[in-house]
Amino acid sequence: MFKKRFIAFVSVFLSLILLFSQVSAQSLLKNKYIYIFPTYENIHFFSNGLIAFCYQKKWGFMDSTGKVLLNAQFDDIDVVVYDGRNIMGEVDKIYNNIFVVKKDGKIGFVDGNCNFLVKPSLDSIEKVYPYLDILTVKSDGKIGFLNLAKNKLTLPQFDKLLTIASQEMYNLIMKSINTLKVQDFWHITPIEYLLFEKKGKWGLLDFDGNEVIEAKYDKFEDVFADGIFKKIILEKLSKGSARKLTQPALEEYIDIFSSQEFKDGKVVAEKYKLVFHKKDGRSIDGSNTYDGAKILLRGKFAAVKKNGKWGVIDTNGKWVVNPKYEDIRDFSEGFAAVKLSGKWGFIDKNFKEVIKPQFDSVFDFKEGLAAVKLKGKWGFVDTTSKLKIKPQFDEVKNFSEGFAAVKMGKYWTYINKNGTPFKTSFNSADDFFAGIGKVEVGGKIGFVSTDGQYILSPRFKKNADIIWDNINYVYRMDTTINSLYKYIANYPKIGYVIVNSGKIGLLMKVK
Repeated sequence: MFKKRFIAFVSVFLSLILLFSQVSAQSLLKNKYIYIFPTYENIHFFSNGLIAFCYQKKWGFMDSTGKVLLNAQFDDIDVVVYDGRNIMGEVDKIYNNIFVVKKDGKIGFVDGNCNFLVKPSLDSIEKVYPYLDILTVKSDGKIGFLNLAKNKLTLPQFDKLLTIASQEMYNLIMKSINTLKVQDFWHITPIEYLLFEKKGKWGLLDFDGNEVIEAKYDKFEDVFADGIFKKIILEKLSKGSARKLTQPALEEYIDIFSSQEFKDGKVVAEKYKLVFHKKDGRSIDGSNTYDGAKILLRGKFAAVKKNGKWGVIDTNGKWVVNPKYEDIRDFSEGFAAVKLSGKWGFIDKNFKEVIKPQFDSVFDFKEGLAAVKLKGKWGFVDTTSKLKIKPQFDEVKNFSEGFAAVKMGKYWTYINKNGTPFKTSFNSADDFFAGIGKVEVGGKIGFVSTDGQYILSPRFKKNADIIWDNINYVYRMDTTINSLYKYIANYPKIGYVIVNSGKIGLLMKVK
């Protein structure tokens, strides 16, 4: 008895040591920031704010405050995605609140709160049906399914599962319900039921795993003749028949095509033509040729260059701004920078000059302010053309999270939107990200808060340590996450990733 208690005690004690070792390298800084010393071998960020971390070759989950939700215990962690890029009519789809966990050759699932739907015990994932939000799984030769819309798992227990979502299936249904026509399926699809075979008999399941029609038929086609199935289909049809099947209205937009002119085997000119895509699906080739062209407002307009000057054309091919500018940029926060007689100003979305061209150089508007250069110095103008912060800086960056990095002489600092500077200065300063400013002093990287105080004093070697904000880390450094998920997920700002001596740490602001 004593031996059993002792073994249980040691087991719990070792588990606590393992958990503590995963989180003990954290520091709470200024009661607002969490710093996790470089400890991990790998990390993944997810669109719902969760972070997967690899510690001693095992994976676990933490939230964006560094709290461990599931300790490192899995051999791998994966996401559920559907790659529709190579299939006509299909689109890519990712599921943000379900994760695959793998251990000892088995798979399981956890939800977006890191609750187990099932611990690793299944053999494989079979197929994702994105139009039904169903994923089939297999274990010991039996099939089950996961309702991805509800994160509800029906454990493998069936010999076969069939979806009711093909023309072949619809034809069989029409034979059983002879009042149906092909066009009726526009109203009743998707048919949110699954045919299942169990012990040689077929029945019908709903997506919650409930038996709607018990397994009693020798062939799955016979299920369609069951009175319950007929009732389901006719009820769906009666509800759907009130809806009008209308195709979504197409947007008008402009495409640009270019062609090159050659002489003696060399490109001597590049010409541009416009194609106007109409709401009725027609595409009309423009008859004019231009020396330059740019898309504005995602194709709602095009800036074109004619005889050395830029103007703007709408989707009807009409000039909304006659060619007069030396340059035009795309819109940012409702304003586009334009250049006239060597000076820059801004037009609004009505193409009215709201800020007269008067500056030597400008940045696009960010957070309601645009950096402008006048007589060799930089300041900031607001959307009413008022010089909010007078030109006085040698270099500037755009505002980000309420602060802009500015340089006077040799040193950088940050200012707020009233122009008030921090008391601390740096050799370089990056935009604020997730409430954290990355700075460099004497060849070492540190981090400051929005009150100008150091979160971590400069200590990381500029050319030896790798430091990225979490979004750039995903795109530049994370080579092991699912590539489709990597490029179509929307990641929240969490903080900075710090790679030191091959180990990964994190600096995050406590929400």
